Amino acid sequence: MSDVITISNLELWAHIGVDPVERATEQRILISLELYTDAKKISKTDDVKRGIDYECPNSYPKSSI
Repeated sequence: MSDVITISNLELWAHIGVDPVERATEQRILISLELYTDAKKISKTDDVKRGIDYECPNSYPKSSI
């Protein structure tokens, strides 16, 4: 069975958009995600190197909700 890390309704404000008018004011971004992983190795060894590298989410498979 996989372990799941869940982030629900994380609210961020950022200047986003294609053109300057869109980027002129902050816009609300609401993010929810689930990261499925196997935490058995790290839980047995307590070796942080076997944990999840949150700075490199591109190394995990992508799926859409």
